[in-house]
Amino acid sequence: MLAGLDNPIYVEGHTDNVPISQEIFPSNWELPAARAPAVIRLLASGGVAPNQMTALGFGEYRPTQPNDTAEGRASNRRVMLAILSRERAGQSLYSNTPAGGTGSGTGPANLAPTSQTPTRLDLNRPPAMIPRGS
Repeated sequence: MLAGLDNPIYVEGHTDNVPISQEIFPSNWELPAARAPAVIRLLASGGVAPNQMTALGFGEYRPTQPNDTAEGRASNRRVMLAILSRERAGQSLYSNTPAGGTGSGTGPANLAPTSQTPTRLDLNRPPAMIPRGS
């Protein structure tokens, strides 16, 4: 479904707030940061152009549910896709300056809701619930 799009795609890794300490994942930063490129590899193997994807790891700091139940923690261990508008191609999510372009680059862009606000898709939802044409 995504292979035919030429929109920029941000792949966001998230986790719950239960501390992890393993050799490969020494903290809650590394685990979700590894989830995002794993999904990027999967999408690339399915035909999505690697140069249109960006991996982001948000750690435990953007929960969608409270972490005080097993169900809430399970919901927070997720990967989400942000499909940006084609106008955002070559731009940072946090800047209005095109990649390689000139500009002040002095801070985040105004991210008020516009046609450039990303549509977030939750891979934990069944495909029938993912909005089409976004």
